[in-house]
Amino acid sequence: MPKTLQLSNRRLRLSPIGAVDSRVLEGEGVRYPDRSEVGSPWRIAWVPIRPQSFPMPQVSETRAAVHGRSDEEILAWIDSVGGTRAFLEEAFSGMRDAFVAERAAGQSAVIEWDIATPDLGVMRFGVVVDQGFCRVQPGAAEQPGVVLSLDMPNFLRLLVGSLDGPDAVAAGALDVAGDRGLAMQIRQWFGASEQLD
Repeated sequence: MPKTLQLSNRRLRLSPIGAVDSRVLEGEGVRYPDRSEVGSPWRIAWVPIRPQSFPMPQVSETRAAVHGRSDEEILAWIDSVGGTRAFLEEAFSGMRDAFVAERAAGQSAVIEWDIATPDLGVMRFGVVVDQGFCRVQPGAAEQPGVVLSLDMPNFLRLLVGSLDGPDAVAAGALDVAGDRGLAMQIRQWFGASEQLD
C-alpha cells in the first residue's frame, strides 16, 4: 500500500514495487516513513499537489478540449485548468501511470520531451523505461536515446491521440532527434488512447 509524505506543495509517494494501486493517499497529518520503508522494495516519486480551485480534467474532457480546436483555444483551456507547469506535470504523471510493463518487456530507453510553451519557454521532461518500470523526471534526460520536440498544443494533441506521430513528423509539428525506431515504439508501451471520431 502506498504511503505519503507531504512537504510544502509536493507529496512524496512511496509505492511497493509491483503494487497495483499507486495512487497518492489522502489523509490527516504527516507520516514520515522510517528507513526500512524507503529501502529498495519501494518506488519513490514526487507528486505535485494541485490547487483545489483547479482540479485536473479527466481524459475525456481533455480529448473534448483538444479535438478540432485551434492552438489558441487549447492554450486558453490549459490556462483554465491550472496553467502550463501544473498541466505538464499532470500529463507526465499520467504518462507514467499509463505505462504497461508487459508491452515494454526487455526494453530500456531514455526519452526526452522538449515542449515549447508560450509562457515558460521550453520545458523538458525525461521518461526512463527500464526493467519493467517507468520513471518521469522534470528537466533534461541524461543521455536520451531520442529527443521529441514540439509545441504545447501539438504535445496535447499527440497525447490524446488526435495527432499521429508519423503525421506530426511529416507536417513538421514534431521533431525527432536520435533513434527514430525507438520513437515509433514508445506509444505501444503506454495505455491505449482511443482515437477521436
